[in-house]
Amino acid sequence: MMKFKVLPLLALLSIASLTGCGKSTDVKFTYDDVNFTPILGSKTNDEEYDDVVVNKIEGLREDFAMGVDASMVLKVEEQGGVYFNADGVEQDVFQIMADHGVNFFRVRIWNNPFNKYGEGFGGGDVNIDRAIEMATRAKDAGMNVLVDLHYSDFWADPDTQTTPTKWAAYTKEELVAAVGTFTITTLNQFKNAGVHVDAIQLGNEINNGLLFPTGKIDWSEPETGYDFVCDVLKSGIAAAKSVNKDIYTVIHLANGGSKDEFNDYFAEVEERGVDYDIIGASYYPYYH
Repeated sequence: MMKFKVLPLLALLSIASLTGCGKSTDVKFTYDDVNFTPILGSKTNDEEYDDVVVNKIEGLREDFAMGVDASMVLKVEEQGGVYFNADGVEQDVFQIMADHGVNFFRVRIWNNPFNKYGEGFGGGDVNIDRAIEMATRAKDAGMNVLVDLHYSDFWADPDTQTTPTKWAAYTKEELVAAVGTFTITTLNQFKNAGVHVDAIQLGNEINNGLLFPTGKIDWSEPETGYDFVCDVLKSGIAAAKSVNKDIYTVIHLANGGSKDEFNDYFAEVEERGVDYDIIGASYYPYYH
């Protein structure tokens, strides 16, 4: 039986929790105190939302991660969307979130979320440059940043882990190397932009593997699939630590209501010597 240390909850559109992997790593988040000047706009909104209430939970850890995946912010603003603070005044949305207790920004990144005509696939069209733009605003508001690399050109989930188009013809060995290179490139671009990345998620909901079809786990004979998945994870983790030795690395699965699935999966991961820091779990109450 694996032993999980209770760690901060990361609230997304669904719920994603983070737990320590039970190894020697003492995962503890720290946050910078930032006194920012409000960035206000000229628009106002007099609508009231008194019926929308989020009750405070008492007794949380001091370093509890009040996180939001706000990867759509830039696209919403580009389409004319405006965010208002509690006083009904237009304000930078990251400042609004920070004023209401959000201390962690998760941003998903796709390798190339645009077609040959420059049209985005959707979901915010988040590549490295767009992620850095939003992460800079989050940092200016005092938030930590978690980068979620999908290693795909669009959304990855348990059944959809499409290999990036540029990697489509790669061998297993080339895919493992490409993950390391892309991870290093991404984190170095954040570093060069002055944005410290506090944690990195290696893949997204990788229950059935990643980089399909090569990396899809065949559940009738899963050992070979796990071997490849773990080689990919090792490559990504080593790359991340080479840029920032203190970054926390996250392995993320869906189906967060299934303890047995998580125990089985991470037993295989640990048997292969993957030195990760945190377990991430998506939990959609309706499904899980």
